[in-house]
Amino acid sequence: MADCYEPADAGSVIDWIDNGVDVVLGPACSASALVSGIVAKHYNFPIVVWASMFTSALLNNDEYPTEKF
Repeated sequence: MADCYEPADAGSVIDWIDNGVDVVLGPACSASALVSGIVAKHYNFPIVVWASMFTSALLNNDEYPTEKF
């Protein structure tokens, strides 16, 4: 998740989930974080967004919930 290319980043999240990863330290780009967050929501999978600047939409717990932890 270094190039901020949304389709590849979403695919990476799916691959990691399929391979048993417990959590993802998310992409630094807001657009990739939003797309990856949608994938994570479907799988109820946590993503930790570590970038210092990201869209406030990611703070919406109704849109991006996780109940795993």
